Amino acid sequence: DMDASKPITANPAYLFAAIEQYQCSNMFVNPALLERLGQAGEQSQHKLNSVKRVISAGAPATISSIKRFSKMLNPQVEVLNSYGATESLPISMIGSHALFATSELTDQGKGICVGKPISSVSVDIIAITDTAQPHWAEVKKLATNEIGEIVVSGPMVSQAYYQRQHATELAKINDGEHVKHRMGDVGYLDDNGLLWMCGRKGHIVDATRGQQRIKRFYTLPCERVFNTHPQVKRSAIVAVKVGDNTVPVLCIELQKDIVCSTSKALYQELLVIAEQYPHTDGIGRFLIHPEFPVDVRHNAKIFREKLAVWAQKQWKE
Repeated sequence: DMDASKPITANPAYLFAAIEQYQCSNMFVNPALLERLGQAGEQSQHKLNSVKRVISAGAPATISSIKRFSKMLNPQVEVLNSYGATESLPISMIGSHALFATSELTDQGKGICVGKPISSVSVDIIAITDTAQPHWAEVKKLATNEIGEIVVSGPMVSQAYYQRQHATELAKINDGEHVKHRMGDVGYLDDNGLLWMCGRKGHIVDATRGQQRIKRFYTLPCERVFNTHPQVKRSAIVAVKVGDNTVPVLCIELQKDIVCSTSKALYQELLVIAEQYPHTDGIGRFLIHPEFPVDVRHNAKIFREKLAVWAQKQWKE
């Protein structure tokens, strides 16, 4: 008994009861509902003894929410996190046991590990650009550990967008034999062949002084660093125009069950965090938002475009 279009509003007790009644063995759950169920399970000490496999997809789930949810599962059962898109799914997969081992790197701003490409899928990283790249031979490929746009090829990759030629030209690359898909996500491959996600290409924040770019900020590496603060539920970096310059502003949604310090004290603590890492150094403006706008489908992806408009208005006021 739930509204499938708004999974975050589901009553955990109803879902737990259905799983128990039908002894469900497999579960597919998006990150927002995973968080909600995990909190409810922790409070009631509930166990999902019949569940043998859990798959989470739709948006990056936080490691803390996966750990909390995993307390309801038998020790050998993992939460499998898949990465992909409507145009190409799945691309890679990582189990929660392996994911937990990457948590320290994620907290340091290395991105989110989404595992190794599955069988028959190949992943490349190319230089970031908004222009069409029709021929693979002319594309600039990046080396290991360099952040760029993620490009995938495999049998599940869609060939074109229906009656949207311009969109097809921007997203597809032909290598002579296959069509490769530009994910619109940025990330990198590490020395072990693991793929790390660093956010959406369209959400990159470029700090500028006049017409000159002075620093580039990737969303997930920056935000995960600040999310380690106990008062921060989640954060989102957006660009704000200040005169002729573009500056990064970090929007903060606070934990609701924690008594927070004053904004001034919190901002000072966040400044200290920003100065600890080269990729967050330069973030010095913070805004507290009552509740982030999220996408309708998954209730998990932060609607950064709306946040950017809101932040710009706050700055003018």
